[in-house]
Amino acid sequence: EDSARTLRALGVSGVELTVDPTFSLFDDDAPDGARNGRAVLSVRPWFMFERDRERREAALQAALARAADALVEGGAQARFASLYWPRDRAASEGVIARMSAGERAESLGRPLAWDELHAELRDARLLVAMRYHAIACAAMARCPVVPVAYEPKVMALADALGLEALHVDDPDLHERLPALTRAALADPDAYRAAGERLRELSDEAWRGLERALA
Repeated sequence: EDSARTLRALGVSGVELTVDPTFSLFDDDAPDGARNGRAVLSVRPWFMFERDRERREAALQAALARAADALVEGGAQARFASLYWPRDRAASEGVIARMSAGERAESLGRPLAWDELHAELRDARLLVAMRYHAIACAAMARCPVVPVAYEPKVMALADALGLEALHVDDPDLHERLPALTRAALADPDAYRAAGERLRELSDEAWRGLERALA
């Protein structure tokens, strides 16, 4: 909505807000996954243009590493998926290097197509993610999600899905993120997007596509 308001303020007419078209891919009848012993993380570099970027990026990676260690402590293998290749791979490797249990983590060695990412998340115990489309894909795969928001769009997505999110600028992220990760492992249903919300987003995505292509 912030983007829509900005466009209107700039004098752009006919601005209409709809949901991300990827939600048109939601299949309400798809079977639940096997929920294997893996958990997925989707991280990205963020503080590239800040004067104190090295310190802030290090603090972010340390918080994500503590969340990844919490996954390992919960019996999961931490798998890092890169949505923006190869930039996210470098961020993933930075997080793994800061983990206490880095030997139980791996950075997937290639970018994943949407169907591959969906299959990975359908069977995962949990997703801890910064990337918008990793969160959207996990929600549609009925995978529990812990979102880490870096922009309003990610916070808005978490709100639309009914998910609790933390912000990268949260001064207590290093404590709150691993705690939220442990809570999601203990009670995954509380961190899974409701089917009703997904159906509503899917319907709106189709309506938006129809309006855009009419």
